[in-house]
Amino acid sequence: MSVYFCVMRENSSIDQHRDNEKKLSSELVQRIGSEYGLEKAEFVAIIEDGKFNTNFHIRDAVTGREFFLRQHRYDDSHALELIHAGERFFANHDLPVVASIPLVKNAELSVYEDRGTMFSMYPWVEGRRYTRKDLPDGALRSIARMQARMHLLSREGAPEGLSERRGIGWSKEKFMAAAEVYERLIQAKESKEEFDYLALEVLQLQKQLVEENSLQFEDAHLGHDHFIHGDIHPGNIFFDEKDEVKHIVDSEHMQYSARILEVVKALDYICGMFDMSDEGLGKMKIFLVEYQKTYPFTREEFELGVRAYIVRLFHYTWPFREHYEKGNSRVDTFFVGLKKKFQFLADHMDS
Repeated sequence: MSVYFCVMRENSSIDQHRDNEKKLSSELVQRIGSEYGLEKAEFVAIIEDGKFNTNFHIRDAVTGREFFLRQHRYDDSHALELIHAGERFFANHDLPVVASIPLVKNAELSVYEDRGTMFSMYPWVEGRRYTRKDLPDGALRSIARMQARMHLLSREGAPEGLSERRGIGWSKEKFMAAAEVYERLIQAKESKEEFDYLALEVLQLQKQLVEENSLQFEDAHLGHDHFIHGDIHPGNIFFDEKDEVKHIVDSEHMQYSARILEVVKALDYICGMFDMSDEGLGKMKIFLVEYQKTYPFTREEFELGVRAYIVRLFHYTWPFREHYEKGNSRVDTFFVGLKKKFQFLADHMDS
């Protein structure tokens, strides 16, 4: 069994994690723990996996119970409460989404704010973990069935208020304006690093694809008709001994969207859609066949979903924002994959 994410102990050599560890003082841990009903909360470790948030392993020294504490990148408690309501929506319908723990003083709330920083507490969960490359076919089928069940449930509607969480489309004008800003910023650096040249290559490929694109978001007519998890991939899933989905975590992308976009995202993140290898194509077939046993879609819906997903993908600017505006180097690993995807699309968009 492996625990909720891999953990980084106190002797970590990564300065960024040392800095974060210092910020989470024992006093703060106990203060947060008391808000969630822990008798004596203590810090165990920093959890390494997060790209955006800072996550911690917490223990109640009195009861021995373990918890996952998330320090959010968001400063909007209302948006986080909506996400937590979405977690409870799925969890209350026997779907294995891990829901946040409510505050002791107000069970209707689950976000604790301390000096402008937002925290959420979750139960500690365990299970089998896989990467995309070693994901067994049985686990892949289980993900497909689970995603279909989640979509089928939300087709009938989700709790009031969650409609505020809506997926975004794309805009050529907004992308080009942002691309110009980041390009100027990178070019102005006196001493460029290898990563800067990679970022410029990615940006140039995106600009080429955006210029050649003719599909507008309004013309896709996909709608926002399902409440989705938004980030289903092996890193956010724990499996039981039979490779059935046991826990789904990290729900910060929950939103109303077209369900077919999440299906296609699964093909990308789980099956390696852009690899176009025999193995990848085989995994995509397994996923789609299994999903449609529970919740079928038409060929037309699927083809439009693939096209819309791809167009939205090459309009993304958030990786540049995270690195160049927020100083978040943890997202840098995305750029290698983005370059491969965008190069593939530049070479094959007409085929």
